[in-house]
Amino acid sequence: MLSFDIETDPKGERLLAISMYELARGALYTGLRHGELLSILVSDIADGQVLVRHSKTGKSRSVPLSAEGEEFFSRMTSGKSGGL
Repeated sequence: MLSFDIETDPKGERLLAISMYELARGALYTGLRHGELLSILVSDIADGQVLVRHSKTGKSRSVPLSAEGEEFFSRMTSGKSGGL
């Protein structure tokens, strides 16, 4: 169950813009939770890592990316600013 209103919350807009397939691939490449993936900004992906600013524990952390993960997020962020 979603913990936000899909029509009024910015996370909802991102969820509608990202296919479930892409969301699942992002989760597989990072191990991130659903809400963490939806909170990623383009600027959070750099140097082969994803910065998770808002985690379940409330602490930020960096998650390393494999070569395939870097390629995936590069495609996902190409030409975008702000959220994925």
